[in-house]
Amino acid sequence: MLAAHPPAILAAEDASVLHTILDDPLVSHRIRSTIRRKLTEAHAVTTEVPGDVVTINSRISFRLGDGVPISAFLVDLVHPLRAFQGIIPLRSEIGLSLLGLREGNCAILDLRKVPAVLVLKRVLHQPQRQIQAIFGPTDSRASGAISKAYPPIS
Repeated sequence: MLAAHPPAILAAEDASVLHTILDDPLVSHRIRSTIRRKLTEAHAVTTEVPGDVVTINSRISFRLGDGVPISAFLVDLVHPLRAFQGIIPLRSEIGLSLLGLREGNCAILDLRKVPAVLVLKRVLHQPQRQIQAIFGPTDSRASGAISKAYPPIS
């Protein structure tokens, strides 16, 4: 169902979102077990996430099987959209498989009882990389760098 080599890398924020999804009564048993497996097998990081790792709200390019590369955003949608190209719901097998992959890594999916290889081609945009470019590394943010960016209100 879900196999990524090497293990996926999860940002602490993304792991927190996955834990929240586990508490959602509308999430299917299959998705819950995929999330639990992801949380167990992935390497969670509290520091900077490498720029080539898929995080929630990343824009990515991937290929499923022998298909053409697809470019889309990975987003956590509580209510699924009926038909909207360019969005991969996090709460889907494909979305959960992509989360935490590095460029060039793959995952094996069991879609409709037929194994399919999912390959991450490229991370086109990663929100964490943008935040780090603006505010600096996580360590400097923890030491008060963010509070210095906004002057006190008088």
